[in-house]
Amino acid sequence: MFQDIGGQWKIQALAALGTGENDVNSVAPGVLAQWLAATSSGDAARVRNFAAADFQRQEADGKGVSLEDWLARGFVAGPPPAVERLVATSFSNTMVVRYNLRFSGSPGRFEPRLTVFQRINGEWKAAGDAIFAAIDG
Repeated sequence: MFQDIGGQWKIQALAALGTGENDVNSVAPGVLAQWLAATSSGDAARVRNFAAADFQRQEADGKGVSLEDWLARGFVAGPPPAVERLVATSFSNTMVVRYNLRFSGSPGRFEPRLTVFQRINGEWKAAGDAIFAAIDG
């Protein structure tokens, strides 16, 4: 949307509705499942292979960490959690996936997440991951 301000057209709003080149409704669940399988595997090399070089993670406590810092802390292997309410959007080589996770050990709680994927050399790679505080429900 543009607005005439003082005789000049200025951009007022931009909607990134996607280019239509990515069928994210069919692609997103599979890409996310691969990422969750990697992060649930306990195998740092598998996670590293699926992550973009500039991967960043935002933890529920507000701390941000790089891929290497996150992997250095270690993580627990287990079955991938159940995905609910997946919503994906895409523009060019970026796909943003918003979803909730339910872990088998806490069936009454869910954890909201947001993961950003980039298509690099024809492959989707995780570029960013945000974890929000678990919610009862």
